[in-house]
Amino acid sequence: MSKKSNNQLVINVLEGIIIIVLGILIAVCGIDATVNIYFGVLAIVLGAAAAGFSIYLLVKEGAMPLGITLLSGALIALGISLFTGYVSLGVFISILVITLLGVGAALVVYGVYFLVKVNKLGGLIQIIVGVALVALTVVYITVPDFAKYFWIIVGILIAVYGAFSVIFAIVNKK
Repeated sequence: MSKKSNNQLVINVLEGIIIIVLGILIAVCGIDATVNIYFGVLAIVLGAAAAGFSIYLLVKEGAMPLGITLLSGALIALGISLFTGYVSLGVFISILVITLLGVGAALVVYGVYFLVKVNKLGGLIQIIVGVALVALTVVYITVPDFAKYFWIIVGILIAVYGAFSVIFAIVNKK
């Protein structure tokens, strides 16, 4: 096996493991906490990398760039605040749910038009998908326990997908 295909195998397995961890975090911690943890760690890592680059430039060129230095401090502070729960990105989940509600309703309206003017099967499919979106989002909004179980199911599905990705990468290696 070539070095390039070995590297690709390692990358594919690592991606699968990251997906598994993300799925488990969503199932156990819920979406709000997971989003905060994920982006908190990402911001801290990017901030540390920017700080390291800023220090490298100081040592190498004798000047520390203001923009990169400020960015590193801001990213580290944001990451810590997300990771500790002081700041939350959970509001984006609410925005996404409300957006899906609107998209579902619009899809029903467009599906009726499509059913009458263009194609009966295509219109029917759009209406069904739109009604499903509206129903899921309304239940998500109005039944608090549903949201919890919904994200547990989504987390499990994501973890299973990650496991299949790892298995597929290993099996296709041969």
